[in-house]
Amino acid sequence: MKKLLPIALCFLVTGSAVAQTSDSVHNPAPVTPVPASAAPAIPAPAAPADHNRPSDDYTRSEEDYARSAREYARAAEEYARIARAQAERVAVMTERQTEMVRRQVELAQREAQRDVAMAERQVDIAKLQARIRVRQAEVQARMKEMTDEMLKDHLIEKGKEVHIEFRDDHLYINGKEQPKAVYDKYKQYQQNNESIHLNLGDGIAI
Repeated sequence: MKKLLPIALCFLVTGSAVAQTSDSVHNPAPVTPVPASAAPAIPAPAAPADHNRPSDDYTRSEEDYARSAREYARAAEEYARIARAQAERVAVMTERQTEMVRRQVELAQREAQRDVAMAERQVDIAKLQARIRVRQAEVQARMKEMTDEMLKDHLIEKGKEVHIEFRDDHLYINGKEQPKAVYDKYKQYQQNNESIHLNLGDGIAI
């Protein structure tokens, strides 16, 4: 029986490890598997005192040992199976987490690129709007300067609508062609061939 004590202790340790590993398999969180090398080695049976006439006790011990060895082999196989399953599960979960992180990084990069592109478009729009406002202000100033001079020259009357047209080096006011001297004075306000309709009532309306 003393010879069986190490075997019994061996199986107690092995059974405890297998039970703990089984509980870990049912745990949804990834657990690092216990390496198969941690399993205890199968002990070798002791030789009989008398090789020619083995005692009955020794024969029973040999049978118990053989039975224990078979049980140990089954436990060791189960231990290895559980360890492999754990390792595979950890590998799969690690791969999934890596893929998730990669996708999050790609999404963040795309969002950053989109934000940069949107900011650049907004800057371009703001610049365009600023140029348009400057251009409109320039046109308004040019028209006011021109109409002020025309009012002084009695070419137009305040409070009435007026149609001014520059066409082929000629100036027409309300359809009437003006003398060349008048055209020469006002051609500085010309922007190619253009037709301008003004309301001189409460201000300048183009």
